[in-house]
Amino acid sequence: MKMHSCKSSLIAEYGYENKTQELDIRFVSGPTWRYSGVPFDTFLEFLRSGSKGKHFNANIKGKYPEKEL
Repeated sequence: MKMHSCKSSLIAEYGYENKTQELDIRFVSGPTWRYSGVPFDTFLEFLRSGSKGKHFNANIKGKYPEKEL
């Protein structure tokens, strides 16, 4: 999965795989987490958000299965 850098105080990089609906987020604090079953529309909303960290906390965190990579 290709990772993209992010200007955020929470998120350093993110990547998305449409076929598997997996969203990878590498946090500024270091760890990378994978969120499974994230619909493409949800990922697009994340991309378009003014604050990716706030959007992540409100719409992704705790709403999809997650595991640390």
